[in-house]
Amino acid sequence: MKKQLFIAGMLFLLVAQSCSSNDELSSQNDQPKKEVDNRLTSDSKTLSGYIKNQLTISTKIKDLLDQEKGADFSMIQTGLEKVKTVDDLKMLYKNANVKNIDQLITLYQELNSNTQTFVGSNPDFYSKYKEDERLSLLTNEIDSQLDASNIFGTARANCQANFATASRRCMRNYLMSMTVAVVGGTISFGAGAVIAGAAATAVMIACNSDAESDYHTCMNGKNS
Repeated sequence: MKKQLFIAGMLFLLVAQSCSSNDELSSQNDQPKKEVDNRLTSDSKTLSGYIKNQLTISTKIKDLLDQEKGADFSMIQTGLEKVKTVDDLKMLYKNANVKNIDQLITLYQELNSNTQTFVGSNPDFYSKYKEDERLSLLTNEIDSQLDASNIFGTARANCQANFATASRRCMRNYLMSMTVAVVGGTISFGAGAVIAGAAATAVMIACNSDAESDYHTCMNGKNS
């Protein structure tokens, strides 16, 4: 079931990220107002600063999700395919008993705002490098910063080490999902960007759930 949800979430993400500013998702009524952190915007003009900001925001999203003890994540994952506007997403989150709705949506917007800043500030990134080279640079920077961040701690026991590795992989895939627009230089706007963020988050939830399940299975096997 989790693998089916993962695949459904990823397919939805790819569709949502292909939306342009002319798409029906981008109506002005569906764009929540927010103030962009000027420091984050400035830092996002460099590749290292951009990935650093995306990692910081993604970690905040993960921390908020960890607080959602009563949320029905299965409802979110299965309901995303019907979401067309930010109001639809808010209603889905509300019905799924998510508490930090506005904070999550604001963070999705910040992820996209940082991407817009980087794309708009780095024409040489697109004229100098081919698409596969841009992807390689992006991936290497993500891996480098994840290795340096130590946000998953250092584990010695096999079960803990495997869990830390799996959790790192979940965050890596999430970052790749939320930065892949940089490779082609095309970005989503308005509601499309928010919904894309929600879809990628649903994928991360499923991934982390699998990692946690594998961890408990491993620990139970050791204790039996």
